[in-house]
Amino acid sequence: MSDAQRNMFNDTCFGHFVEMSEIVLNPQLIHQVLIREVKQPNVDEMWFNVSGSLMYMTILHKPQLSDRDVVEFGILLLLTNLLFTIAYKRSMEESLMVLVDSEDMNLYAWDKELYNLR
Repeated sequence: MSDAQRNMFNDTCFGHFVEMSEIVLNPQLIHQVLIREVKQPNVDEMWFNVSGSLMYMTILHKPQLSDRDVVEFGILLLLTNLLFTIAYKRSMEESLMVLVDSEDMNLYAWDKELYNLR
């Protein structure tokens, strides 16, 4: 993450996790993005519909992600690799992606959700 992206992440309810060691990329997250591929005619690009937002990657260039996209992917990695490892071991629910993308993410009762996993 760039400094600006780290600051954005730090401003979320998960900001206290910023100082953690790096997390290895989650194959389930990659799979969940790939199954949301949008068919389009350009063979040099892959487009994805993630929670109603279109993002794309080209074969010749880096992914075209906004700072917000990077922060949201970071939050999804944190949730699926650290906090909800058992709940999302097989697949990630669309509702989780929608929640992370919403303005209500910082108001959501994450502590109660974690407690209910017992």
